[in-house]
Amino acid sequence: MKKRMQITISEEIKKQMDDAREFYGGYSGLIEKAVAEFLARPVEPYEDDIKDIEEAKKANDWIDLAALKSNLQQQ
Repeated sequence: MKKRMQITISEEIKKQMDDAREFYGGYSGLIEKAVAEFLARPVEPYEDDIKDIEEAKKANDWIDLAALKSNLQQQ
């Protein structure tokens, strides 16, 4: 099942999409193809992120997701 979402884009991107939409069968086809291509490439995390995760695992320094959300909203 497909989901609907709303995005905001720049005028330059909108013009490029207008130029390409007929080839992809409209905006939905164009966006779906772009997202699929983006997600097909592997994501490589930064070395610092990997180091932080490993250190947190070793220290058993995990916190509850609700607590994390609360902490981020307070910042």
